[in-house]
Amino acid sequence: ASTIQDWYNQPLAWRVLEHFSERLPSAMGAYWQVYIAFIILLISVVLSRNSSSKLMFGSFLFMLGAIAANVAFLASPAMPSRALNGALCFMILSISFVAHSAFTKFNKASIYLSVTTYAMAFLYFIPSYILYYSSIKSISKQTEIREEIIDRAKHNKQDQAIIPDYYFPPVLHAGPSLDTFNSEAMSRYYGIDLKITAPGFFDYSRAFNFKPLNINAKICNNVYIKSLWIYKQQMGIKTFVIFEFNKNPADSLDENTAMFISFKTKDGKIINADVDKKTFQIDGRWLSGRAINGIDSNELESITSGTWDVRTGARTNENITEIIK
Repeated sequence: ASTIQDWYNQPLAWRVLEHFSERLPSAMGAYWQVYIAFIILLISVVLSRNSSSKLMFGSFLFMLGAIAANVAFLASPAMPSRALNGALCFMILSISFVAHSAFTKFNKASIYLSVTTYAMAFLYFIPSYILYYSSIKSISKQTEIREEIIDRAKHNKQDQAIIPDYYFPPVLHAGPSLDTFNSEAMSRYYGIDLKITAPGFFDYSRAFNFKPLNINAKICNNVYIKSLWIYKQQMGIKTFVIFEFNKNPADSLDENTAMFISFKTKDGKIINADVDKKTFQIDGRWLSGRAINGIDSNELESITSGTWDVRTGARTNENITEIIK
């Protein structure tokens, strides 16, 4: 159902079928890590012969509580991700009863299984936590930039503040990701009309908080790349490059002209770094960026930049700039 009213306009039998066949299995499936740990610990309890009927009954009750917590959303037209936390808490309580039995009496097999559970939990938790922490840290820096723009606009008695939307660095799974909805209430909260622009596909806070590599690489007559930033994301797996231009290249290039950018490394390797000529204006600065794997700022020798004709594919302007650190 696309709207709340659409949901309630459906027959009750349809809503029940939809909830139990689609929404409930999907919601309960979100806790697959807990199920794996539960099964391993349960096997450990059986092997150690330390099963307690009271503990198992308590575990069973909380498991039912987890199911009931999600069944309760039968009356709701939506099940947002945050709504699954209640059932998750019940699941964790359920597994704690089994864990208590597993860890109070050991034999060789149960020790192996218990260690496996811990290893699985930590190997999943550590990267998940690091990615989530990095994402929150980036969003915090972006918030500082946005609020500086808003405060300056209010101080200058402007009617509107133009702020960039958030760029959300990826996390391990959708569970801990933040809500991307932009509420109209934000303007009332800040006391000024807010216009939110697209942020691009890079962490623009880097351009405001880290020292750039100044290059002044020419694109065409009056357009050049002032500086760039190279940073790693996702625990160093992905590398991004942010370019800052002196102006928006799209305003100086016609529809038949595109720009090109490439790096040359000290060992002679050429790395393509093309970005679209339409850049993003953030606090009066023109930025663009993209992911480029295998690039290291310490290995860069020069940057080649210029323009080319999209009809013929021929380069119309080419400039080579040495990169000096």
